[in-house]
Amino acid sequence: MEKPKNTEELTKLLRSKDITTTKIVEVVSSLKDLDFEFPNAEVFILELIQDRWNDHKLVEFKRDYKIWKLFNELWSRLQNTSLKKRMFRSLKFVPLLLQTLDLTNLDRVPFLKELRQLCFAINSTVTIDIPTESTFKILGGILNLISSIPSTDLNKNGESELIYEIINLTNIENTPLVNPKLATSYCSYLLVPTLEYLNKFGDTIDPLTRYMKIFLFDEHLDPTKLLAKFIKDNKEQLKPELAALLFQKSISFLASNNFQQLEKIYTLVIDIDPKLAPTLLKELSLSKKTLSQPFLENLLDSQLSLCSTANSYDLPFWSLLSHIIDLDIEVGIKYVQTLLDLIYTQTTLNPKETSTIYKKIVHCYVNARELLDFINLLQVYCEKNTDYSKLFLVNPNFTEIISRNISALSVKQMLLLFNGLLDSLSANGSNEIAFLSLKVCLEGLPRLTYTILPDLKDDLSKIFELNLPDVMKQYELRYLIMEVYDDIIPEKVLEDLSSMENLENLLSSIESRREIFFYFFKLREYKEFDISPVTSKFKSFLNSSDPVATRLILHALFTNWSSLVNVAFTTDDIEELVKLLVFKDNLELLNHLLTNDDLFEEENIMRAIIDQLSSTPDIETTIPYLSKIPIQCFDKKTRIKLLDQISMQRRITENDMHMLFHLLESPTFRSTIESDVTSLYSLMSQDINRLTFTNKVFERIWNNHILQLKEDTSVSFIQNMLATVSENLKSSNDFDMVYFQMAFLILSNNKNNIDLKNLYDVFFLSAFNKINKILDHSDKIPYLSWLIKCLYYILKDNDRCNEFKEPAHILISTLMENSKVKLVEMDQELLGNTFLLFSIFFDEKLEIIFAQYMVLRNKGIDKDTILPGIGNAVTNALSTGPTSDFNTAFSNTIYAFADKDSVFAESILEIYLVQLEKLSKENTVGKHLFVKSILEFYTNIANFVPYKDAIISVLATIENLLVSKPWIFSQYCIEQLFPLSISLLAHTTAVETTDKNDALFTATLKVLSTVLFVHRVKLTQRHHLVISTLCQYLEIISCSQDLELSAESAKLLSRFITNFCEPSSTSISQNNDGKDKLTSKINVIKQSLRKHMPIVLIKYIYLSIGSPFEDSIRKELIQSIFSIFNLLSPVELNLVNAMLDNAGNQFFKTLYADYKKKGKWTEN
Repeated sequence: MEKPKNTEELTKLLRSKDITTTKIVEVVSSLKDLDFEFPNAEVFILELIQDRWNDHKLVEFKRDYKIWKLFNELWSRLQNTSLKKRMFRSLKFVPLLLQTLDLTNLDRVPFLKELRQLCFAINSTVTIDIPTESTFKILGGILNLISSIPSTDLNKNGESELIYEIINLTNIENTPLVNPKLATSYCSYLLVPTLEYLNKFGDTIDPLTRYMKIFLFDEHLDPTKLLAKFIKDNKEQLKPELAALLFQKSISFLASNNFQQLEKIYTLVIDIDPKLAPTLLKELSLSKKTLSQPFLENLLDSQLSLCSTANSYDLPFWSLLSHIIDLDIEVGIKYVQTLLDLIYTQTTLNPKETSTIYKKIVHCYVNARELLDFINLLQVYCEKNTDYSKLFLVNPNFTEIISRNISALSVKQMLLLFNGLLDSLSANGSNEIAFLSLKVCLEGLPRLTYTILPDLKDDLSKIFELNLPDVMKQYELRYLIMEVYDDIIPEKVLEDLSSMENLENLLSSIESRREIFFYFFKLREYKEFDISPVTSKFKSFLNSSDPVATRLILHALFTNWSSLVNVAFTTDDIEELVKLLVFKDNLELLNHLLTNDDLFEEENIMRAIIDQLSSTPDIETTIPYLSKIPIQCFDKKTRIKLLDQISMQRRITENDMHMLFHLLESPTFRSTIESDVTSLYSLMSQDINRLTFTNKVFERIWNNHILQLKEDTSVSFIQNMLATVSENLKSSNDFDMVYFQMAFLILSNNKNNIDLKNLYDVFFLSAFNKINKILDHSDKIPYLSWLIKCLYYILKDNDRCNEFKEPAHILISTLMENSKVKLVEMDQELLGNTFLLFSIFFDEKLEIIFAQYMVLRNKGIDKDTILPGIGNAVTNALSTGPTSDFNTAFSNTIYAFADKDSVFAESILEIYLVQLEKLSKENTVGKHLFVKSILEFYTNIANFVPYKDAIISVLATIENLLVSKPWIFSQYCIEQLFPLSISLLAHTTAVETTDKNDALFTATLKVLSTVLFVHRVKLTQRHHLVISTLCQYLEIISCSQDLELSAESAKLLSRFITNFCEPSSTSISQNNDGKDKLTSKINVIKQSLRKHMPIVLIKYIYLSIGSPFEDSIRKELIQSIFSIFNLLSPVELNLVNAMLDNAGNQFFKTLYADYKKKGKWTEN
């Protein structure tokens, strides 16, 4: 197409019916390049677009967002407001918008952006009268579009602005009186889009929720009727999450005034998806309104009917049933027969759910104080069908629920229950239901208090008078009450026991049950008799039991009767029991039993356990259990056996070393590793790859021998050890680190001043030789590094240090000058250890080693590794040179604080800390320099902001110095600590990273708290300084959420304020003043404080109103505010009241009322 040559051709082109939207945009964008004039171009094109928009057939003009963008650009160029209004009247904007929102394939994101801009322009110029129904359609269409956009493409703020512009455009806020027709229209066009939007974005647009209230839940409307039609028409569209949201909104609008309507809406909503029933019922119950019983009964009936018809009881059903019973115990009680039938039929398929429902039924009766009625009802229910009793009176999952709740009965009810059951059994000893019921109830006796049990004793003793056909049952009942009462057994029973000549025949004639054996064990505690027939039968019973039952029996046996087993069982019996106990499936039970110290007192049992554990082929699996047994339980023979067994393994683990260390707590001096140097060497060879500086097994063996130097065996072992180690160190063979480690451990553990001069000489000579040999071997760097660290540890505090100064310097020089090892490539651990060795012999200016330290730290070497070297150098300088050298270095460190953008800022602070710790009382200049350092640190704190850990260390050191070296803190220095603390917090909390803020806050407060405790005398005339600081601390803690400050910080601040308000005698007196004089001083300080503390109280009140403290922060601070109230007199309280505005006064009154109620001390 040819380029237009004049205005006529151009207008003809633009008006062409065949022209595309893309072409129009291209032509308009090239208007500035025309060779001819085109007057009123903007008006022409705007009218053209409006004309196309008004034609409902021209869909593409509505779909293409570029046309909308072009319209916005041209519209913004028009300055004539009258012209804009006149033009807009010709635009059929509402039909345009409705038609556009119904279109498919809209480029949604850019379209919505342009629509937002257009709505803003329209709202700024004209007002449109839009029918309410069209308003709902437009807003609904916009919400649908926004909800359909993926979250990744969404500009949430922009879309929110668009919604508000549409609300302004449609003037929906000024809708006339709502009627059912409008409400129906709202439900048809806007309710689903609103739910979709709220589900995706939450309640970010307040008007949307407000419109729901106006057009659906207004008091003049019937929301039940409206929602019934809405759900019928939109059931397919309403996803479960939308239905749940709709019900949540219904609760928020109706719960307070029309709960019956809400119950009806619940029925409507769960019809959308029945699985929502339990969730929505829970939501409904959380509204804190009582649901009507007919509603819950109808709901339960309908759900039971549905599930019965489908013959399927799914998880949502059980959840709903559980919640219904929770909501109304009357429903649970009324439907008990139905629910028991349901539990019986479904317990196989749903054991967990049925057990839960049964538990809730029992709780219904407990809460109604009718548990006795339930137990009676359950007996009658089980009598109808004996199969029922197998579930409710035999299955532990159900019987335990009754037993656990027996304590809910009154004493009178218990007596009625037990006497009734005992009477039934006396009348009919074969009454199975009565026996099982009594057994279940007796199992609940251990849960009763000791004040109740005596009231039941006489009646329960009748159990011994029962003469049941089944002796086993009789013994079971007896055992259950014997568990509770120690002195309930009648003498006749004990006498019969002594005359029981044929106990074995008796036991063979009854069925084996654990309660029977426990009964005889219990009798054995009362009277001595031959228990071997019982133990024999008991072993057979135990061996025939399943694994789970075996574990339970063993647990009861070793928990309740360990002493009896230890004394009355034969050695073979105990060994058989222990074999079961150390069986792999029962090891966890053994682990639990070993937490009971009483078991360790039973010698025979412990011997058997140790023998079994140490005799297993796989000793590795039993070592964790052996290590929990006190060393006193191991005899010497067993210790020797275990020491040899473990040490001779091919692979030694950390558990093995721990066990060896444990066994060596009581030395034998006869195991191979205790008596043979070669065996000990072999053991250490297993551990050598870790290159550690400790070996607790070797150290314990060595020290054990040292402690008995008078014994020939130990003298021989020590001599043999020293000779073997020295000989192998001298050897020129391959590098053997084990002997070096043995030598190092001997030398570093020489606490008894044994003559080790020869070993020292051999070790140092061999170490230096080995180091020189492996310098050029990159694969030996770990060994090289380890040896250098060994030299450092031994020489550091050694009197012979100076003898090795020259070879050490040569070694370090060789290492540094080695062409194959450049500093930038050197192993960090090796470099750090070399620095430590160098620091021992350093005797030049301290600034040199400080600089080396800073370079190493900048290289990434850990502070904890090399900082001790700085301590060594400073200590040497103070002990060998004049104090002035230390002071000069200290002064230079302080000057370095001012270096901006220094990469060494953190290491400077670390060096500074070491120097602070080395200050002495005799160093007068050093004291002045310390004060100067505090000022420089305060002035240049901005240089250290990134290094919060270092700052915290500085504060911790200052805190310690306030106590250990109070003489270095002058009056001026003490005063500077207050602004320093605030400045630190101001600078460090201003940065984006909030980590360590909590630690910094507490560190500064600890410094000031220590000032208050140790140096309070220096604050006597400086209360204004403390008050100002406290106010700033309150401001900072009020931003706790943004700054990530915890309640611990608030707790420390609260304690500081309290201590400030309540001076202690320790903090205000440096002399031994009398009690009266101290009391007088305290009163003077409190009187002075009264003038100042109102400021802190007012600050707290205004912060509480303007930027309220978090709950956890406020709870901690309130105690300190109460301490201020304790301090203030009525004069100061009136002053506070006068200085507050109306809101402050109200808060002050509430606060003071809380103080009088909770914080003020009274004699009562």
